[in-house]
Amino acid sequence: MNFMSFLVNWKPATVGWIVFIVVPGGLWVLGALANRGHGPTAKILGFTVGSDNRLSLSRLQAFLWTLVIFGSYAAAMSIHSKITPGTPEEVGAAAKKVTDTAADEAAKKTGYDAALADEQKAVEASKAADAAAAADAAHAKVADEASKADKTNTTLAKEAADDASKALHSKEDAAAKAAVLLLRHQAVTDAQGAWKQAKDEAENAKKTAENYAWVQIPAALLALAGIAIGSGVFSSLIAAVNGDAKTACVTDLSSVVASNLTVPQGVNAETPRNLNANCVVITGSDLGDSGNILLGRTRFGKQAARVIYWKKDGTGIAAELPDVGAYSTLVVETSNGKLAYGLSGSSPNLQLGAPRTQYDFADLFRDDQNPESLSLMKFQMFGWTVIAIFIYVYLFLSNLSPSITTLPVVDSSIAILTGVSQAGYLGGKGVSNVAPSPTSS
Repeated sequence: MNFMSFLVNWKPATVGWIVFIVVPGGLWVLGALANRGHGPTAKILGFTVGSDNRLSLSRLQAFLWTLVIFGSYAAAMSIHSKITPGTPEEVGAAAKKVTDTAADEAAKKTGYDAALADEQKAVEASKAADAAAAADAAHAKVADEASKADKTNTTLAKEAADDASKALHSKEDAAAKAAVLLLRHQAVTDAQGAWKQAKDEAENAKKTAENYAWVQIPAALLALAGIAIGSGVFSSLIAAVNGDAKTACVTDLSSVVASNLTVPQGVNAETPRNLNANCVVITGSDLGDSGNILLGRTRFGKQAARVIYWKKDGTGIAAELPDVGAYSTLVVETSNGKLAYGLSGSSPNLQLGAPRTQYDFADLFRDDQNPESLSLMKFQMFGWTVIAIFIYVYLFLSNLSPSITTLPVVDSSIAILTGVSQAGYLGGKGVSNVAPSPTSS
């Protein structure tokens, strides 16, 4: 069996599920190959990284909705009935036929229902006539037997004759009612056939009209995609307009025993917990006035270094090393971006290496201006995005079939709540990025 036969023998919904996964995955891989990052991680996550070298929640949201919409649209189109190109006149005629056949089907259905009601009345009338005929026949039989028993009684003979005549009329009435019932039954059969034919014509007209149309994307779903993409755009715009356009950079790194650490004048410093511990002194520019220092022994494991001092002008940091040993990565979380460098050697003789890519899941929730803190607003936006996408995917996959004409109509409340969460996030970002007014000395 060749590949095409294999696909043909599969259920369309199964093929749709495969396309739903393969298409966005393939596009993601192509985008990763086009991204000239520093390594596989940078290539794969490149679309979700902001200008501060951190994973961006707004970019991730836009990226996920893009993949989901790409996948669902491709899946729906892949199993949709054959699309026939048509002129506007043909499309209009097909749409009109759908309306006309639907009206004719409704009329035939009404006629069928009326025929069923008439048949039911005829059934009840026939049953009543049969019961009356049986009762009159029984009564006539009794009267006849009484008359035969007393042949000299003229009264009994007359009653027997009357009862016999009445029984005959009842039998004739029952026969007439049975004939009417047969006619009503035939009328039901004819009406049912006419309704079925009209129903088939309506379904064929609908299929013909669907063949002229692509799968539609509802306005609410487009609004969701627009909100997600717009959030990413406005997030970058806010950062560009309100930010200081500073680029953090580490230029030198040295180690010193805590007891010999010299604190610059005018800088607030913490007291080292262990005066015999090793401290790392970081020199650079635009490092902000606070943040986190993380040291990694492996690609995925990192330990936080306790900050001793952080110069307000962003040119120097000192941190107490967690313990003695070799470290492979230095990560500096600043308000002007996230920095990551390779490290070589062992403490206290650490040497600064080349810049490298270092992404963490926590990046999605870090406060833009205070990276040592996590943002509740970002967490709320992340949770709502996950819920909304899960609901959409469930609705789409559970209704995927060759007759699908539109992607799931997302309830407007989902779009509204997504917009509210994005507005709150962008508002908080705008407020936090506004530089404080200079004070007079």
